[in-house]
Amino acid sequence: MKQKEFQMTTIFQSQDLGKIYMAHNQLQNAGIESCVKNEFRPYNVGYIELQVDQKDVHGALEVLRDLYPEEFDRKIVCPHCGSEQVRISSAARNRLWRKVQVFMQQLKYQLLRELPEGTYLCENCHREFLYRKNDRKK
Repeated sequence: MKQKEFQMTTIFQSQDLGKIYMAHNQLQNAGIESCVKNEFRPYNVGYIELQVDQKDVHGALEVLRDLYPEEFDRKIVCPHCGSEQVRISSAARNRLWRKVQVFMQQLKYQLLRELPEGTYLCENCHREFLYRKNDRKK
């Protein structure tokens, strides 16, 4: 018998085990399999992670957005793999100009407290994607 392979992706991180288990239960109620990683870590060291199969990322994120809107309002999620580990990127070819663009986007975030539109790079799947404010409201 062939065993089913899963490609697990972290969709939620917290230091609060209660929040993780609440999200885990909500996903199970919605019919989405999930697992908790690092639940037995030493107190206050690192994050506990909630993971789902890569094919279930979009459905799981919708469930979690409804459960914890404050956690997801200010986050940009990679549309390819669902990772929250993204950083501002720049398509500029000139190294100095690229640094200036990234600095301006970061400054805008610090001053206006809004996520800047533009190009982001996912640290998980190493793919670039374009973020627009309208993308979050879908």
